[in-house]
Amino acid sequence: MRDKKDFKLQNQIVFEAEKLRMTPEKIIFPEVTFTDVQVKFIEHDGAAICWTTPECDGLGSIAYREKGEAKDKRLWTTRQGVRHEIGIAGLKPDTEYEYRLIFSGRRGGQWKRSGIYRFRTAKAAREPKVLEVGPGKLTLNEAALAAMPGDTVKVLPGKHTGQFIPSRSGTAEKPIALNLDDLARIRQAYEASSATIISMTALRYDPAFYTAYQLVQTGRIGKVRLIQARKSYKLGTRPDFYKKRATYGGTIGWVGSHAIDWIQWFSGSLFATAAATQTSAENRGNGELEIAAQCLFTMKNGVLAQASMDFLRPANAPTHGDDRVRVVGTQGVVEVELGKVYLTDEAGFREIPELQTPERGFFAAFIGSIEGECAAPASPEETFETTLACLKAPLAADKNNLQVF
Repeated sequence: MRDKKDFKLQNQIVFEAEKLRMTPEKIIFPEVTFTDVQVKFIEHDGAAICWTTPECDGLGSIAYREKGEAKDKRLWTTRQGVRHEIGIAGLKPDTEYEYRLIFSGRRGGQWKRSGIYRFRTAKAAREPKVLEVGPGKLTLNEAALAAMPGDTVKVLPGKHTGQFIPSRSGTAEKPIALNLDDLARIRQAYEASSATIISMTALRYDPAFYTAYQLVQTGRIGKVRLIQARKSYKLGTRPDFYKKRATYGGTIGWVGSHAIDWIQWFSGSLFATAAATQTSAENRGNGELEIAAQCLFTMKNGVLAQASMDFLRPANAPTHGDDRVRVVGTQGVVEVELGKVYLTDEAGFREIPELQTPERGFFAAFIGSIEGECAAPASPEETFETTLACLKAPLAADKNNLQVF
């Protein structure tokens, strides 16, 4: 019998290296076949490509191009499996497109590219409609692929599985409605259910804004009296739905919703009145899109607030967006500018170098709040109030009046 001291580390390393050089038994994978290939939900600017690889589990993708073009574009599915669904957006109306299916096996060893398939986009945009999710209706996946800007997705009672990742721009994030009638219907459905709802005001959990909020909450600037917020984006090239208020919702709500949410958040109050002005002049051929807007709010606790939003950020600016807020209190001022936080108080002006972050991210906090583990990042009432302000302000601009909440 050999002694333990004979088993030296270098001998073990040699043994492991020898194992790596051993040739494993060859794995035989089933042949990749593409079945049930369909083009669904064909619109003027997009479509959904669906297919199955019944014997093979892996990742699907497509290579597509306008007929006659030489260069392909690529899109990948969001999950692995045997059923593959990909939504294409940004297509041209009444145009023929070619595409190929591509499959890569989950464990390697499998790869296949199909022949060419073709489809033609619709001639014009359809009117917004209600998409119902439920038995005998659409699945969550299908609703996500079918949804167009302006559509309403209605989830019927029951248990639903699958993912909801809309394939086109204009997904429902914030505000949660594009007009007051839709907002009223959403509130009615919320109040008649046991569900909760918040909009994607995730910039609350951005380290700079979160740190500024903590400074306000701990009394570093005294009692808040004035708030100024800014949202500025690069215009770039925008899809057609931006050109109509009915499908876009307006720049005050689309660009300014975060700024309006900051006003409610930092003031700790509901809105009392709203005045606004907006312009679509010099919007580079984008129809009804407002290139800039200004809003003035009075809060119910007396705080005065202003928010500006625009698509005038220069193309060569270092970031796509310019997000800022200035909160003025009775004992100081806190400002967020390009990811940095500045505090002015009796000790003078200075940058706050150490930014705070919440224990959970925005979405994790939302799930945690449902499970009773932590506070929600925003409340349903705040969500409805921010949406109401996003809808009242454009009305004030359109009617040139003061909107009262």
